[in-house]
Amino acid sequence: MKDSFRYALISLIAFSITYSLTLFIQNELITNAVIISFLLQWVLFFPAYFYQTEKFYDISGSINYILIVSYIYINNFGLAQHARKSGAPKLSPQIFRSKF
Repeated sequence: MKDSFRYALISLIAFSITYSLTLFIQNELITNAVIISFLLQWVLFFPAYFYQTEKFYDISGSINYILIVSYIYINNFGLAQHARKSGAPKLSPQIFRSKF
């Protein structure tokens, strides 16, 4: 029980740090991708833990990666580019440069 609480706390800290970094770069697309990724991993963790199998969790990690990359591509370079009306900023290498 003590280990379970510790692991949940570590996961919450990891999410908080990652989410804070996405807010710092101020890109809604990346923020949504982080939220989707963490939610998907937590949802898929429960069946993997229940059946005590790593294969399911490995497959779900691959699906998560493909889903997030597809989400970012479609919303940044693909279909959403044609539907964009507000001129929202695109994901570009400049967002990763230091603001200091």
